[in-house]
Amino acid sequence: MQRLLLFVLAALLAAPAVSLAQSSDEELIDRATMAAPQRVRGGAGVVRWDANNNRIVVKESENGLVCWDRSDVPGTAPFAVQCSAEANLPRFEQNRMFAYQAADADERRALMAASE
Repeated sequence: MQRLLLFVLAALLAAPAVSLAQSSDEELIDRATMAAPQRVRGGAGVVRWDANNNRIVVKESENGLVCWDRSDVPGTAPFAVQCSAEANLPRFEQNRMFAYQAADADERRALMAASE
């Protein structure tokens, strides 16, 4: 009985993550662009990353601003969206990889410092 209860609890805890992963592009665009200033929100691009950390363009940017949902990055809050200039994406992707590679915040900071 305990095993069944643990299995059910694990499934319930995983459900929000599965639901988020299956959200439509339109939902992702609405969520990610919340971080953009209202006057440029409509022209902001939106990106996401697949399971192999390859960037996928969900919506092309019309104004050089790109937004994304970063709540899947280890150590990040359940709701975390960010926007930046397109030119900053390589740096964010580097830091994203550090977050996945590091065992803790100190190791992540060390990886970031070493890359400077």
